[in-house]
Amino acid sequence: MTDREIKNKQIKDSLAKTREKRKTQRCLVFELKLDSSHFNLKTKETLKMMFVEAKWLYNFYLSQEDIFKLDCKINKVTRKDKDGNDVESELKYLPAKYKSSVYEVLKNSIKALSSTKKKGKKVGRLKFKSQYNSIDLNQYNNTHKIVSKNKIKIAGIKQHLRVFGLEQIKPEYEIANAKLVKKASGYYVKLTCF
Repeated sequence: MTDREIKNKQIKDSLAKTREKRKTQRCLVFELKLDSSHFNLKTKETLKMMFVEAKWLYNFYLSQEDIFKLDCKINKVTRKDKDGNDVESELKYLPAKYKSSVYEVLKNSIKALSSTKKKGKKVGRLKFKSQYNSIDLNQYNNTHKIVSKNKIKIAGIKQHLRVFGLEQIKPEYEIANAKLVKKASGYYVKLTCF
């Protein structure tokens, strides 16, 4: 067995154990509001641009011929400007983990439409997004982490972010994935615990 095959087997075994453990646990989701009054200028710009670049990337993937044969490790996309002209833009703010997350969301949406169509229901096409409001943070300690009683760390943002609501998370909870969400009232992290 090669090193890669050994690692893949370890990941597969770990996932199987986690699935088995989750059958006996209860899932809870906590919404934590990011305290924007403590953001520095770089953090404000990074958060804003992460969602903009996620939208560009989603729309770029959707515009391709065969979505299931794309490379999710791209650094440039072709997008439309406000006048409808093609513009090439570099992805500077969106980390690789989030790029693959955007790609997975799109693929899962297509698979869901396909299974709905197979059930005999009428389905349409996926549409281009004018806003992208949710980025998956799917690996605790890698994409997101609680660093103190009122601060979290999110991959791609250098500053530790102050949040409201962390007191809801009890020490016995096992933290899983999360979503970084943009709303009109600010930025939130929806944290899944078991």
